[in-house]
Amino acid sequence: MSKSNNLLQLLYNEYCQKLKNGISEPKAKMFGSSKDIQKSIASQYSFEVVDELCRELDENNFLDVFYADNIAYNVQISDIGIDYAKNNL
Repeated sequence: MSKSNNLLQLLYNEYCQKLKNGISEPKAKMFGSSKDIQKSIASQYSFEVVDELCRELDENNFLDVFYADNIAYNVQISDIGIDYAKNNL
């Protein structure tokens, strides 16, 4: 599995867990910055790798990303990303 698919799978799993815990769907889709993701979900990767993977997933419409200070500052899994992870990963 590629690193980008692995990160998408990690985000999708966290999204599903949030839903099971009663968090609303819009809030469950939010993950904070690439720094937050690296610390809480993808510690096996460096921050730089997570940030680059977020950009790649954003370019492929699997994530919706707002950038600030040249990093992925606000990352959300998109409906396309959810569908892809659910059906292919």
